[in-house]
Amino acid sequence: MALTSPLHYLKQIRLQHARTKLIAGEDDVAAVGYESPSQFSREYKRAYGPPPGQDARLLRSVQASPARAASRSAPHRPAERAHG
Repeated sequence: MALTSPLHYLKQIRLQHARTKLIAGEDDVAAVGYESPSQFSREYKRAYGPPPGQDARLLRSVQASPARAASRSAPHRPAERAHG
């Protein structure tokens, strides 16, 4: 297990909390400790990849239809044809 600084740990907790709030449709980044939206966006992208809004939409769509998301990742198999 890698050690992390208290500041880095706090940043991870804030970003996780922000991600949860964004998925729920809330967008108050100041509530998780970021006064600057641009700083929050930079840190969020560094931690998760996509920008906050895009990531939240993606995660909401996956939560809304897990079967659809699972079907996208499943390998495509052609339908079997009846012989006869």
